[in-house]
Amino acid sequence: MYFGGSCLQDYDDQVAVDSDYRMIVAAGVSNEPSNVQDLEPALDRIACSAGARPDLMTMNIGYWSEDNAESLPLAGQRRLHLHRPSPWPATT
Repeated sequence: MYFGGSCLQDYDDQVAVDSDYRMIVAAGVSNEPSNVQDLEPALDRIACSAGARPDLMTMNIGYWSEDNAESLPLAGQRRLHLHRPSPWPATT
């Protein structure tokens, strides 16, 4: 949404896809600018829909936090190394 010449983020959607069957197994929408707080609810929706939490996940950097990184191995997921993207190139 544009307001006063600036772009404002209103909603953020999350979709979980089963990579073997290529089917959406969970979806969610929030109005938070980061996905950090959306990881546990997403895992719960996946477990409800698919019958279990996933063994392996690929997530964007928006889900990264120390707490999330520490909680994933305890939930049975294999930890993925998330690399911070390089800084955005300067715009002119």
